[in-house]
Amino acid sequence: MTNNGGALAFMTTNNSKVTNCTFIDNSAGKYSGAIYYENSNGNHQIINSTFVGNKASLAGNGVSVYSSSTTIDSSTLISNGASTHGTNPSITIKDSILSGTPYLC
Repeated sequence: MTNNGGALAFMTTNNSKVTNCTFIDNSAGKYSGAIYYENSNGNHQIINSTFVGNKASLAGNGVSVYSSSTTIDSSTLISNGASTHGTNPSITIKDSILSGTPYLC
């Protein structure tokens, strides 16, 4: 088990795009069972992806954003969570399905 980003961690990455991916039952010891962004500038997108049952000990079971900005578009999050923390973080969610998924700011 990793501390942050059970499946993927973007650390100081300028741009990223995750498209047509499925994340099921990943886990992390601190933040984000599936994808974690930290101090990553630029354009970060999650498009047409599915997150199911990912878990983290502190926050952001599906996606966690620390001092970064991320857009989740046309994706499905079931029994996960999304969280932001740090300096000026943001998550924009559009045209997506959220079920049993808390969004915490």
